[in-house]
Amino acid sequence: MKKRFITPLIACALFLSLGFTSTFGIEPSTFSTNYINELADSNSTIIGNYKHYSEFAVNDNEIRLYTETTLSAEDAIEAFPNAYELVSSEAEIMGICTSLDDPKFQSFAKIYAGLLENGSAALVNECHQFSAFVDYYENIAKNQRIIEALSTESVNIEELMPTLISPTVASGDTSSNED
Repeated sequence: MKKRFITPLIACALFLSLGFTSTFGIEPSTFSTNYINELADSNSTIIGNYKHYSEFAVNDNEIRLYTETTLSAEDAIEAFPNAYELVSSEAEIMGICTSLDDPKFQSFAKIYAGLLENGSAALVNECHQFSAFVDYYENIAKNQRIIEALSTESVNIEELMPTLISPTVASGDTSSNED
C-alpha cells in the first residue's frame, strides 16, 4: 500500500520540480521582448552618440549585441544634410527608397558615401561620417532581430550576433580592439 502511494508522489514531485526553474532556466519563448530590452539596456553604456553593449546572459546563453547609434534618422538628416542629399538624390535615380530605415538604402548609402572622394574636403568628410552613422544605425534593426529571436526557438541567434573576433567597426575607423 505504501509503495503505491509513494511512487506516484515521487513521480509528481519530480514532474513539478522540472517545471519550476530559475528565470534563466525558462524556455526562451517565455521571455518578453520588453524584459530582454530592459536587460540589454542595463548592460549598455552610452558614449557620445553610440550605445555599447556588454555581454549578458539569457537562458544561460551568452548574448552579444552590436554597438548602435543613439541618433534618430531625423537627427542624422539634420547632422549630415549635404551627405544625405547627395546620397538620396543618387539613390532616387537608381530607384532606391531614400528612407534610412530601408535596408537597400542603408547598403547603398554606406558604399556611396563611404567611397566618395570628389568634392570639397568638408563634403567628403561629412559623407564618410554619414557612412559610419549608417553602419551603426543599421545595427539597431540587427539588435532588435536578436532580441526578438530570443523568444523563438526556431532561430539560431548565434548566427545573428556579432562575433567575438571582429565586431562591427565603422567605415574608415582604423582603430583595433586589440589596443
